[in-house]
Amino acid sequence: MSATAAAAKDLLWRELWSSFASLLRSYCAAHGLSSEHQAILEVSAESILIRVNTKQMTLTQHEGKGSVTAADGSQQTLHLLEDGDVKIGRRTEAMDMAAERLAREILLT
Repeated sequence: MSATAAAAKDLLWRELWSSFASLLRSYCAAHGLSSEHQAILEVSAESILIRVNTKQMTLTQHEGKGSVTAADGSQQTLHLLEDGDVKIGRRTEAMDMAAERLAREILLT
């Protein structure tokens, strides 16, 4: 892969990760309206930590591949796909639907 192609790929992963973090913030805020607690998100280039009261969920990625560790400690693979979809475990869905589902899981369960 050329240096230009590698740089473009790196930019793609950063943009997808940033978009996913933004969607998670929005859906956590929306679900927080009907919850006793609000979510606190800590975002870095390779991780997103979502804390709600005593629960936490951690998402990690490097070059589009990583993991989701749920509040109960279970872990699934995470893949950001170039078309904007997200694959968590065996489930592939649009990025906004994945963010909504994860926000609902940590805030409403």
